[in-house]
Amino acid sequence: EAENATMVVNDDDAVAYIATYNSGAAEAAIPIMNEAGMAMISPANTAAQLTKGGVGVPEGYPDVLYQSGERNYMRVVPADDIQGAASANFAFNGLGAASAFVLHDNQTYGLGVATVFSETFEELGGEVLGFEAFDPNAPEYQALMTRIASTGPALLYLGAIVNLNASQLLQQMRLQMPADQVVFMGPDGLINQAFVDGAGDAAEGAYITFGGLPPTALEGAGAVWAEGMRERVGREPDAYSVYAFDCAVHVIQAIDAVQSKDRAAILDHMFNIGDFRGLLGTYSFDDNGDTTSGTISLNVVQDGAITYQETIGLPE
Repeated sequence: EAENATMVVNDDDAVAYIATYNSGAAEAAIPIMNEAGMAMISPANTAAQLTKGGVGVPEGYPDVLYQSGERNYMRVVPADDIQGAASANFAFNGLGAASAFVLHDNQTYGLGVATVFSETFEELGGEVLGFEAFDPNAPEYQALMTRIASTGPALLYLGAIVNLNASQLLQQMRLQMPADQVVFMGPDGLINQAFVDGAGDAAEGAYITFGGLPPTALEGAGAVWAEGMRERVGREPDAYSVYAFDCAVHVIQAIDAVQSKDRAAILDHMFNIGDFRGLLGTYSFDDNGDTTSGTISLNVVQDGAITYQETIGLPE
């Protein structure tokens, strides 16, 4: 990712960077973009440490990413300090789960959201029976799942992204812990049909949260856009596609307003846009570059499809 970011800042025609999908990649790109004074806007990064401190955030973050002392990074999705806490609130108060075992992939995103979930769950009164990393390259997880099952959790929370063997992990979880006995919950790194298809029948009943709303739950202009995309591509749009669309509109509007390749002016326009009216609704960016929208949705896998259920909130 550092190579990609360096290529962009060295292109005199480049004035903004729509990136990245993965929070770990953003850690590599943000300092390079920051040094160049170029706007960077992400449709999918949710790791809290990219913009702010708090639970689970390593010491020195996020300041280590912004050596210029100025912010140049924005995201249109809520951060994991919101998603992880809302997930724990739903697990404990919504589902009535009194205990949980928490796994994570030991990467920026997965570890961060799992830490927030774990600490919030305990603060609410739940018991965390275990908190540990799993090996994404392991050939199987039978021994791990046997050990987790022996602790008797009401819920297993997995902080990970879909391409780190999450589907196999869920498959082998269900061999030891059936869906009618142990709930599975994960964050938006798993809100991808590939995760469901990879897990097969084991995915049924899995809860997956999302920082925002999936295309099926959009209203107004967002719903019109989603329907147009369904007709065009012949399938349900990816959950992050509407967020990528809004990112592109942010950049295009800034270029149109500035009418030059002035990176500083484009960054200033994007960061201080005020009430931006996009497909996601009306929002702006705070001083950290975070969206002012805090919507978190709860989805469940039904008949092989990720199905929107409701929005969930933080503990009161």
